[in-house]
Amino acid sequence: MKDSGLVRIKLVICLFKENKKIDAIFASNDVDASLIIQVATEFKKQVPEDLLVVGYDGTDMVRLFKPELTTIVQPIEEMAAVAVSTLMDRIEGKETPHKIILPVTVHQGTTA
Repeated sequence: MKDSGLVRIKLVICLFKENKKIDAIFASNDVDASLIIQVATEFKKQVPEDLLVVGYDGTDMVRLFKPELTTIVQPIEEMAAVAVSTLMDRIEGKETPHKIILPVTVHQGTTA
């Protein structure tokens, strides 16, 4: 495992040690959410009975996680298309918006 993976594990372990009553976590991504669920079992926490976990990304890979992760699904293909279009507009000297907001959805798994 890479060093960053070990650091993440240590951070999650520390989170559970310092917050014994924690009952919900909104992870910054689906991989971290999966890691949180794994570490939670070492602390005798059952998901979703004792701990609710929500991820963020919503890639197709999340459907393979067990338990099935509840996650915020980003519109990856639309994000890529907007990024390319914006880049092309900038290359051509066109004005581009400073902020672009795309809709997200919730994939309701079994973890929250």
